[in-house]
Amino acid sequence: MEARKELEQYQSDYKKSNERGNQDYVRQQIAEKQMRESGEHIYERQYYKPHFGPEESEERARVSAEESSQKKRLMNEVLRHQMSENKEYSETSKQEELEKDLRFLNAAANTQFIENLALRRKEHALKQNLKETWQSQINIKKQHKESDNYFV
Repeated sequence: MEARKELEQYQSDYKKSNERGNQDYVRQQIAEKQMRESGEHIYERQYYKPHFGPEESEERARVSAEESSQKKRLMNEVLRHQMSENKEYSETSKQEELEKDLRFLNAAANTQFIENLALRRKEHALKQNLKETWQSQINIKKQHKESDNYFV
């Protein structure tokens, strides 16, 4: 009884420790994400050319910023498309794996059924053989008993 309590206590402590570790890991990920985002915002807010020289006008700077944002949108769209394709592939591969597992389980169940049937038939044949042997021994004993009665 005491060993069971110790086991339950150990399992409880292990679960709490695991949960604390998971929480710490998630907090660390959140902090890293916030640091990355704050760094990206600083980078995005900084203008890469603080002055307009003769080679770049205000219109050219606007076009360049639009091109940059267009590239980001395009990359975002491509990544979303890639994620949806990966999700579809994952779902279909899971479905195929499930179907394969079901086929293998069905084949294993059939094989087990056939083996059990063969085992039952073998046992039945052995019992039948033992029964016949037993009956022949009884008949031999009866014959010996009858033959003994002739000589007495």
